[in-house]
Amino acid sequence: MAAVGNAVYWASAASQTHGLPPVTLAGFGLGIGGVLLAIAAAIRVLPFRIRDGPAAMAGRGWPMPIMIAALIVIATVVPYVLGIAGARRLGATVASFAGYSEPIFAIIWMGLLLALLPTALQFVGAAAIVGGVVLVRLGELRRERLLRQDPDTQGALV
Repeated sequence: MAAVGNAVYWASAASQTHGLPPVTLAGFGLGIGGVLLAIAAAIRVLPFRIRDGPAAMAGRGWPMPIMIAALIVIATVVPYVLGIAGARRLGATVASFAGYSEPIFAIIWMGLLLALLPTALQFVGAAAIVGGVVLVRLGELRRERLLRQDPDTQGALV
């Protein structure tokens, strides 16, 4: 299910068709996911609890509504909108592989923020992701070059 959702996200984000705008589609998906999580929490399938009082961030207490709004805007809305804009510029194939660079940044932040050293297997995985992105981009450049040389091959390359 995650792979299907990921494929739909990248394909629709890069789509230039006149249907439901990708940002709207992502918003609906996030809304449905939020409703499903709320239901799972309400029927106690998902452990969930809400605390009273301010939440601490940057050494200061913040009211919960401000923290929730910041979480929604900073951790969800901005990344999705920028991801969709990037996918439109890169194309679905390159954007999907570039999206897999997230684990690389997770490893970097894990080291910087938590002082945890990545394992050798994590470094191998990061190298595989970067290699995959490079190979996909090289394939797209080759395809573009072939199309420029012989526009009649477009159907054969799809």
